Amino acid sequence: MTVFRPGLILAHSRTGVANRSDLLTRLIRSWILLGVAPDVETAVDLTPVDFVSRAMVRLSLSPGSAGRTYHLRNRSTVPLGRLVEWLCDEGYRIRRVSYDDWLAAMARHDSDEASRLLQEFLAGPAGRRYLQAPPGSTLLDRLADGSSAQALEQGGIVCPEPGPELLKVCLAHLRSTGWLPPPAATPG
Repeated sequence: MTVFRPGLILAHSRTGVANRSDLLTRLIRSWILLGVAPDVETAVDLTPVDFVSRAMVRLSLSPGSAGRTYHLRNRSTVPLGRLVEWLCDEGYRIRRVSYDDWLAAMARHDSDEASRLLQEFLAGPAGRRYLQAPPGSTLLDRLADGSSAQALEQGGIVCPEPGPELLKVCLAHLRSTGWLPPPAATPG
């Protein structure tokens, strides 16, 4: 058996199609709808889904891959604060507030069941540990071994550096489906 452990998967790098149930897309949506985001130092890896799928196919077909574990994540991370800046550059008005103030804003917001479950996770010890972890100290950081990236680079598959372009493509797709409002419709 071969094990693939992806990082935080975001949208397809060209189409912007994203899983609206993932942690990162739900976080981004909460920041946009509430107009506030937590002021934390955590950094996240933005791993495009098309990279993950190409990597899984390539590695699973490679001789000697059976019985190995591969960590498929972007080796470069983005501080959450920078992600918020990129959202603001797209026209969304988002203020950074304390973690507890952000949770309180989520609790006051009328939302669906999935959002309430996200809020419960983030208010609990596991969510706090994840989002309030100093850069370089998360479980994903400890799992990064470099051998996965090296094996992929030999096959010509490289995860693109995270940047505002991937976020723009993702936001455009999510707005086109009505899941995200246009920037002018957000609080401020």
